[in-house]
Amino acid sequence: MLSAILTYQGNEFTPILIEYGFIWIGNRFVYPINKGTQLNVEVNTLNNELTFNYSNQLGIEEYRKIHSLLSSIQDRLKGTIYDNNSLLGYTETGEPAFIITNWSKWYRFIQKAMLTSLSGKKVRVINETEVELASGLFVGYETSTYEDTITKCTLVTLFGEKTFIGKDLKIEATNEW
Repeated sequence: MLSAILTYQGNEFTPILIEYGFIWIGNRFVYPINKGTQLNVEVNTLNNELTFNYSNQLGIEEYRKIHSLLSSIQDRLKGTIYDNNSLLGYTETGEPAFIITNWSKWYRFIQKAMLTSLSGKKVRVINETEVELASGLFVGYETSTYEDTITKCTLVTLFGEKTFIGKDLKIEATNEW
């Protein structure tokens, strides 16, 4: 189990968590990451701390969702995050990467490795609203400078080489030949 502790200012965290889709169940807030997996938040009002607990067996997209949630909540609560109990891996230069600390370096490294391994393979391109745009042989991609999202993807389809542009494209292997 991984965890990150958010130390916040004030005491208005409840409406913010509810706004992001957290639900109060029993003695904690819960956010559904995907089917069967959830992000649990333990509240310690004496120390103004929210402890976010989550599985260490998630995929990159689930960790991306948790990172985004924690970053947004941290900004809204003007808090600080202690994430030393959430080691995800290492960056290209060998630095430890956590859910917040060194996240961008790690995410770009993992994304680059995943996409390099898909070169010439059959993939499908999905836009930010989860609509499949096309499938074909993966040629290349471009990312946003600031957000680490894929904004452009080129495939060889039945109709020739096609380039797709979006705000947050996903590229997935089809496992077809």
